[in-house]
Amino acid sequence: MLENRKAATLKQLPAPPVNGDMLCDYDSLSRDAGLLRLEWPVPSSHQRPGRSPGQSPGKSSRGDMERMFLIRWGDEVSAYYNICPHTLVPLDGAPYQLLSADREELQCAFHGARFRFRDGRCVAGPVRGKCLRPYPIRIVDGAILAVPAAG
Repeated sequence: MLENRKAATLKQLPAPPVNGDMLCDYDSLSRDAGLLRLEWPVPSSHQRPGRSPGQSPGKSSRGDMERMFLIRWGDEVSAYYNICPHTLVPLDGAPYQLLSADREELQCAFHGARFRFRDGRCVAGPVRGKCLRPYPIRIVDGAILAVPAAG
């Protein structure tokens, strides 16, 4: 049903998160597959994770953006870079949909690959067994904080 596939909220950041930056409040994400998409400009000197030199997936009218998302189900929260391991494009595509119609898994808008919330492993589609790249987070005093890798 389309009403179950509403677009995830988008939070635009002015720069890449640094260690300890608050991404959002834990309670702001619904317990029922609550989603928050985040994006920020990528400095021209940096390559995005998973991208080979010369590739430019995810390039949009907003410029070259790094994308990630948070997903909450029950009391658990996971974060992943918004890049499909099959085609290296954003999972959500133009309609900004990340959930399967039954809201049980993440789903690539381009080819329908389905990924588990808890570990990002593909359970159906052309990349079965591969995983989404996790984005490191921690939860402290009700805040979801960035813990990006040094680099």
